[in-house]
Amino acid sequence: MWSASPTTTAEEYARYGFEPAGPARVEVGGAFVELHEGSAAVTERPLLNHVAVLVESADEVIADAADLAIEVESVVDAANTYAAFLVGPERVRIEYVEHKPTFSLT
Repeated sequence: MWSASPTTTAEEYARYGFEPAGPARVEVGGAFVELHEGSAAVTERPLLNHVAVLVESADEVIADAADLAIEVESVVDAANTYAAFLVGPERVRIEYVEHKPTFSLT
């Protein structure tokens, strides 16, 4: 992802449960986000809607966000999932999604 300050932004992702994986790189759930200096072009629809992280409990994420003064943009209670969308570093939306017992890809 493009970032105005990759190292600082990577450090900020630690507040959101991501682990450091280099000076401008973070890891969560075995996946990596690498930050590069620059700015994304402003378009009518962004190329990146959000980053999603699978969690055991979205409610725990919501409680942790309140403790850390992190903005919860929205909570979505869908048929198979329950998700909290947080406003992350540089306004990137981060979805913390929990699968309900009824979850199925089919």
